[in-house]
Amino acid sequence: MDVVSYLARIGLDASPAVNNDGLRRLQLAHLLAVPFENLHIARRQPLSLDRGKLYEKIVEKRRGGICYELNGLFAELLEALGFQVERLSARVFSQSEGTHGRPRDHLCLRVVLEGTPWLVDVGFGRGFRSPLRLDTRDWQDDPEGRFRVLPEGEELALERADGGGEPTPVYLLDPREDLALEAFEEMCLHHQTSRDSHFTLGPLCSIARADGRDSLRDGVAVRERGGRRDERQLASEAEVWGWIRDEVGLE
Repeated sequence: MDVVSYLARIGLDASPAVNNDGLRRLQLAHLLAVPFENLHIARRQPLSLDRGKLYEKIVEKRRGGICYELNGLFAELLEALGFQVERLSARVFSQSEGTHGRPRDHLCLRVVLEGTPWLVDVGFGRGFRSPLRLDTRDWQDDPEGRFRVLPEGEELALERADGGGEPTPVYLLDPREDLALEAFEEMCLHHQTSRDSHFTLGPLCSIARADGRDSLRDGVAVRERGGRRDERQLASEAEVWGWIRDEVGLE
């Protein structure tokens, strides 16, 4: 872990303070610099959760990744900077099926600062841009919408509401156990190989911009800026990879 190089990768020239503001700066900088993408899976290249290989891929080769990769390496950076980090299992809600996924379907982070627990996530695509407090049940405003965390059995349910609409589930996180990154290897393999995983259906990529987002899924490129949304159907595989190269900067 070369902290200086990692910080430079996300556009920071100095280590932020180990406090709420520093944590917000780190999460936002990461989201603006490192895309959520499945391009290894789309090209049938295996993922690795080895920390050295994650660092090489994300920092040195300037690639992105899925949740296990992005949050896995981001946790290492936070710990190197002095933050107290826990790796938590989460189960993502499927809008099409109306159910949550399996345990360890998603990796998210809990960071405790002066006794206050914060939910941190740089590996969810369109998630939240600022850390969310886990010790309140109130709505929390974010540039990506309004979020709240409610108890649901032994888990915590993350919900989202956009534009005053009805709340929709995001994922259920399990706050009971701090897991090692290796504990997610089985589900990481599942998402690379199973027809049940949306990651195996084709290239997807999403990166936050200061005033919007660029994303690609199912061959549709979406550009969002200042509340305006433009969609474009890409006609060929060559166009898909060209968009990834030209719009996101990934080779």
